[in-house]
Order: sequence, then structure tokens, then C-alpha cells
Amino acid sequence: MKFERNKFSYIKGLQSNYLNYDLNGNQVCVARFKYSKAPVKKVLFMAVLLKHYTVEDYFEKLRTAAPLQILMNDGFLVHTSDGKVILDGKIIFGK
Repeated sequence: MKFERNKFSYIKGLQSNYLNYDLNGNQVCVARFKYSKAPVKKVLFMAVLLKHYTVEDYFEKLRTAAPLQILMNDGFLVHTSDGKVILDGKIIFGK
């Protein structure tokens, strides 16, 4: 089953913000965004999920790896030796 944009919700907490997904009426945490200055923002993260993952595939991988680690393992998030951060083929940090 593909991710649907309208089933995502964003919860702002005191120390972290959470991206959740409505899975059969239950809100399931997709990712936590702890640092506001981190290069991978909620919108960019959601775009990769919508484009490249099914719900089942992502949540299965989430059982054994952190959200950003999943993107790195699948080649969608790359940190280069010169300090660039590339997400889904686009430079999101560095020049």
C-alpha cells in the first residue's frame, strides 16, 4: 500500500516533533524531528516516503533501523566527504 499524503500528521512536542501516519485508525510514529536546524526537514522526508516506499516496506525496515538510516541504507540519503548532504539526488546542505 502506498503512503497517502492526507494520512500524515505532525505533532509538535516540547523537545521533539513527530511525523505520524494514520494506519487503520491508529497514529503510528514515522519519524522524530529533534533538531530544527537539521538538513532533512519533514516535507523532504515525506516526499521521499511518498515517492519511494510502501507503508509495509517502510515500517518493516523501521523495526531494525532509524528513519534516516533507512534512507541511507537505500541510497536516498548520502553524506559526501566534502560535507554535502544529498537527499533523493538533490543537494540539501552544502555547496
